[in-house]
Amino acid sequence: MNKETIHPKIQVSIAGEEMFFGPGPYRLLKIISETGSVRDACNEMGLSYSKAWKILNRMENEMGCKVIIRSRGGAEGGHSTVTEFGKKYLKSYEEYNESVQAFAKKEMERIFAELNADMTGGDNK
Repeated sequence: MNKETIHPKIQVSIAGEEMFFGPGPYRLLKIISETGSVRDACNEMGLSYSKAWKILNRMENEMGCKVIIRSRGGAEGGHSTVTEFGKKYLKSYEEYNESVQAFAKKEMERIFAELNADMTGGDNK
C-alpha cells in the first residue's frame, strides 16, 4: 500500500428522527428519476419492492414533503415520477456529498502529512 492509494471513505447520511437519506436512498431515488419505475430501481439495486417503499415513505415522513408521485398500474403498469422537490434534494445531496468528500480528503492530507512523508521516505519501521 502506498500513500496514493490511501484515502478517506466517508458515507454521508442525513437524519431527522431517524436516518432517512444516504447512499442507498440517494441511488434509489436517482434510478427512479431516470427510469420512472420503482420496480426497475428495485431490480437494478437487488432491493425488495416493499423495502423500497419503506425507504421512500420514511424519506417523505422525515422531510415532510413528497418525493415521488405515484401512478398505480393499469394495462401498461404504473409509473413513478420524482417531484421537483425530490429532484432538488438529489442535486443538493450530490453537492453536499462532494463538498464533504473534498473536505475529508483535504483534512486527511493535512493531518496525516507527516506520516505520509514517513511512508515515502522509508522511515516506517
